[in-house]
Amino acid sequence: MYRDAKTNFLEVKSTVEEVVGDAKAARSWLQKLFGSEPAASTKPVAKKKEKFVAYNETEGLADIIKQLSKFWSLQDQLTEYLRTEEERPRSTIPASATHR
Repeated sequence: MYRDAKTNFLEVKSTVEEVVGDAKAARSWLQKLFGSEPAASTKPVAKKKEKFVAYNETEGLADIIKQLSKFWSLQDQLTEYLRTEEERPRSTIPASATHR
């Protein structure tokens, strides 16, 4: 229920922002048409507007699990690589050079 309400609220908010932007553009156009100069605060600002995207919690959790699994796999690979790199110098040093 909360998720549905939040989704509806975000859709309404997105629509209101679009309407406000259109109203400001129309006001500016009318002011230019009748010769009055628009106020500095009504100048349209180039701003990238993002469209509302509904969030599905199940897909979000699946994506998080997938990314964590990938992370842990890469971490295991890195640990194994570092372990082999640490062992390599020990195996290439002659035994007589290590005991003085």
